[in-house]
Amino acid sequence: PNLEGTRRNIAHVRKIINGERKVAAFTMMQTAVKSENSPEKIAQFRKIIAEDPTYDDAYNNLGVAYFYSGHTDSAITAIEKAIAINPYNPQAHNNLGYMLGTSHQYDEALKHLFIAIQIKRDYFDAYHNLGYVYMWKEDFAGSRKIWAQLLKGNPNNQQARKGLAELERREVMVKAGESSTKIEITDDAETGTGKKN
Repeated sequence: PNLEGTRRNIAHVRKIINGERKVAAFTMMQTAVKSENSPEKIAQFRKIIAEDPTYDDAYNNLGVAYFYSGHTDSAITAIEKAIAINPYNPQAHNNLGYMLGTSHQYDEALKHLFIAIQIKRDYFDAYHNLGYVYMWKEDFAGSRKIWAQLLKGNPNNQQARKGLAELERREVMVKAGESSTKIEITDDAETGTGKKN
């Protein structure tokens, strides 16, 4: 059973009972997260936010949908709004940390990933993203330490094994004098001016 999901739903139900969350927005969210189509998801999350502009998870999910549609600037703005509404939302900090990392804003990325881990100590996705940001920053020792800790806790952690393999590949590239170890992403394409960093 997904206890974390259950806890989050209970928190939303409490907000509904207290009048802090609209039932319609919560119901629309349950449908929107199941959608596979990113443009459709974006439209659905915008409707949810129009219904309930205090719904931090709607902004967080909107940010993720934007990010996977190539609208990085809009993604970061949406997730920053989620954090402004609820500074204790670990998913929003984790997602923002990852996105900032892919945008080469490593120090800010690390800050948000550490906040996510402080809020939720067993947040393995945030630890994985921390390993990747250290690797993208070419702090290979920091990255190796994260992957090793994850594998020590669970030797079958496939995400950690994949991260460690990617780390070793990038280290070889750097030692060989190749400088193409940084990732490239598309900036905000919503304005029609998609460009590479």
